[in-house]
Amino acid sequence: MDLTNVPTKQLINAAKAIQAREKREQELLQVLNSLTTVDQIRKKETEWLVPYWIPKGEVTLLVGDGGIGKTSIWCRMVSEISQGKPCFLEDPDEEQFKENRVCMFFSSEDSVSAKLKEQFARYDAWEQNLCTIEPTLANMPVLRRVRIGSDELKLLIMKHRPALCVLDPIQAFLPDSINMNSRNGIRKCMEYLSTLGKTFGTAFLLVCHTNKRENTSARKRISNSADLWDAARSVIMVGITDIELENKPVIKYISNEKNNYAPLQATILFSIGEDGRIQFEGYSARHEAGFLRKSKKKAAAAPSSKVEECQDAILVLLEGAENGMIKSAALNSALQEAGYSLATVKRAKSALKKDGKIDSVRKGFAETTEFYTALKTPEDEAEQI
Repeated sequence: MDLTNVPTKQLINAAKAIQAREKREQELLQVLNSLTTVDQIRKKETEWLVPYWIPKGEVTLLVGDGGIGKTSIWCRMVSEISQGKPCFLEDPDEEQFKENRVCMFFSSEDSVSAKLKEQFARYDAWEQNLCTIEPTLANMPVLRRVRIGSDELKLLIMKHRPALCVLDPIQAFLPDSINMNSRNGIRKCMEYLSTLGKTFGTAFLLVCHTNKRENTSARKRISNSADLWDAARSVIMVGITDIELENKPVIKYISNEKNNYAPLQATILFSIGEDGRIQFEGYSARHEAGFLRKSKKKAAAAPSSKVEECQDAILVLLEGAENGMIKSAALNSALQEAGYSLATVKRAKSALKKDGKIDSVRKGFAETTEFYTALKTPEDEAEQI
């Protein structure tokens, strides 16, 4: 074929078309060769940075109202990880040896020198293992370039390989072209972090604010974007409980609201001491919805007695339980951990039985007998005492 008189531009366009077609054929061939049967795929066990709370290489959300204590929580997390200590969220009976690890954090709201260093000092953090860009006037132009999807963030993760990277708050680290209402934009940001995390073994903790929609699911309480919930593998909500303990400050909760790789963890109760340290106050069977419902009831009409308050707690726990039924011993233990005496629990149960709201239920025979407390329903076929 004589191409002597064919214009150069036309030849270039033809060559590009051939290259594009060959590339497309290679992509289609790759798709065909990628198909496999499940028996050829090896099972991969979940790796945890903080066992059963924060999976390694994945995205976790830390969500709560402003001033609730989110910063105190992640500051303690990174302090303990930097030292190789078990995180305070972990079960103390399952403590294992850990290596001290590098953590990276970026905060657009809190100065490291004026506030965060004090937080780290409370928990004896190894500051040489904590990396950040201080949000000073001189550094702000640099910090503004550290965005989800940016080369700057990728380069920092590649170089330091942190075990955990905290972005506080998430809104400050979205690309300028994306806001929290951008559904496709948020999904792309989360996919980017997930890929970055899996590639370099970094877990991302994104700090988010809640909205004022208390009469809805936890998923819809994340300000402006339920897509964050959908993309995250674990979601941790922080709030204030209705629990009042003598000589104790405000009791708050840390609730595991979503967990893709493990059962939801028991809610942790905590307070902030006069020294600014997080103090463990026990566990609760309730999650965020239970605390919000109780808080709403209390605001509308405060219980006239501790017994009535305990009655509400019993109903909330049973409503959230599978089949509306909980082992009596476990229910008693949860209520005592929430601050109710055993005598108060017994009186509350007695009042609810009298009102026809709950029943005592026995399952099994002889040494296999187990006792349950259940919401009373006409269809209950279990043997009743």
